[in-house]
Amino acid sequence: MSTDLQICSPVNQSIAIAAYAQEHGMRVVRSYFDRGRSGLDIGGRDALQRLITDVQSGYAEFKAVLVYDVSRWGRFQNSDEAAYYEFLCTQAGIKVCYVAELFDNDGSPLAMILKGLKRTMAAEYSRELSEKVYAGQYRGTCLGFRQGGYSGYGMRRMLIDAEGIRKGILQFGQRKSIYTDRIILVPGPANEVAVIRRIFREYVGGRSLRQIAIRLNADEIPNLLGHRWVYGAIRRILVNEKYIGNNVFSRCSKKLKQRTVYNHPSAWARKDSAFEGIVPPALFYKAAERLARQREEPTTSEMLDTVRRIMARDGSLSIKQIRDEPGVVYSQYRNRFGSMRELYEMVGYKGHKSLSFVVPRLRIKGWRESLTAFIRETINESGSRTRRNGWVIHVDDAWTLSVVVLQASQHKGRQRWISRRAPMNTDVVVFARMALDGGTPIDYVVLPRLACGAGRVSVRNENGPLLEAHTFDSLSVLRDLATASALSTSPCG
Repeated sequence: MSTDLQICSPVNQSIAIAAYAQEHGMRVVRSYFDRGRSGLDIGGRDALQRLITDVQSGYAEFKAVLVYDVSRWGRFQNSDEAAYYEFLCTQAGIKVCYVAELFDNDGSPLAMILKGLKRTMAAEYSRELSEKVYAGQYRGTCLGFRQGGYSGYGMRRMLIDAEGIRKGILQFGQRKSIYTDRIILVPGPANEVAVIRRIFREYVGGRSLRQIAIRLNADEIPNLLGHRWVYGAIRRILVNEKYIGNNVFSRCSKKLKQRTVYNHPSAWARKDSAFEGIVPPALFYKAAERLARQREEPTTSEMLDTVRRIMARDGSLSIKQIRDEPGVVYSQYRNRFGSMRELYEMVGYKGHKSLSFVVPRLRIKGWRESLTAFIRETINESGSRTRRNGWVIHVDDAWTLSVVVLQASQHKGRQRWISRRAPMNTDVVVFARMALDGGTPIDYVVLPRLACGAGRVSVRNENGPLLEAHTFDSLSVLRDLATASALSTSPCG
């Protein structure tokens, strides 16, 4: 089921499946329910994913899968997807039975044609329903009614009946229960309204989105969910016309689980002055004008002039100083120049902090992937079987391994290698010590996870007996380790 209106659907399906099983001399040993999930894709369909995993594992204790009808696999827009999941079952020797269909799923040409037709009909049903729901939402918006979603900070959802009489405020998570009822927005608590007006005033007054968020957090004012403010939330407030009473819908759309599409303003559904606003329109449009100017990216020359002005004024230069500069959108600088090192060179800044670590870090960026792939190949050559899950290598499903690439640095005239984060929780961790220029690995420290400790790992040129005993010039030791492990876990080992 996908909505509460289908609350009886799983029960009805279970009754029909139980009756089918009894009639055909079967016993139901396991049930898979996806409650409150859309059938448009397999994402979030945990039960369907478990079913496929159980079938493919070879350890399923059942010989048939009973499905209510063809559409229960899902209303996938690509009908071949439903056919694929049925194929995985039949490939594993497990029969698929449709208990409510009027045909037998016996592989006959008639059954194949009917299943293909049913899958296409299931997809078309979702498409038509999506169009009808969207049309209803569009019309409701134009009539001044709120179409789903949270009220947002500073506003609240008011439930009204078919005659427009107010019935009460809907609390967080509550929904209307009567089909003819509608929802409008009303001003929220006075303290939230004051914060919204403060945000608009400060932005029009010249403060950046980030500066406004910092000031609200410093004043210990939480957002609607009780969390800290971020500049993205400030921007969403500044562009939302509900604060001047306008009801706007369909600025972006994501139909049938497809990618999000940002619609042209001419395609928006809107009703101006639908609600009581909490921000003066003149203030709102001044903020909109400033946002529009910021979206017009300055030229490279103008951006460099801004950085030089900061450098001349403060005598130094940093990411924080650029971010805090009024009128500056830091993401524009990041996207334009790529790195602070390049920007420093263009304005001729010789900072106190050395940026010599940047080049080696860029060079070693791909080494973790290369070493992980090479280790898998090395262990496979020993006769062991490996599989990879992210950065974790599973060896013979008996033990696990991961790789950490250590960048070299100078400290008091001596080289040292420090992991930037704690190692992954695998049985074995391989630390690759890179050369100072980030070119190639010098050697490898292969440690049991228990010997790594809970925090970051630090390695020096001269180490204690434990690290020295586990330091190797090549990764061939892993091939030997895999061979020894396979012997110890074999029936004759």
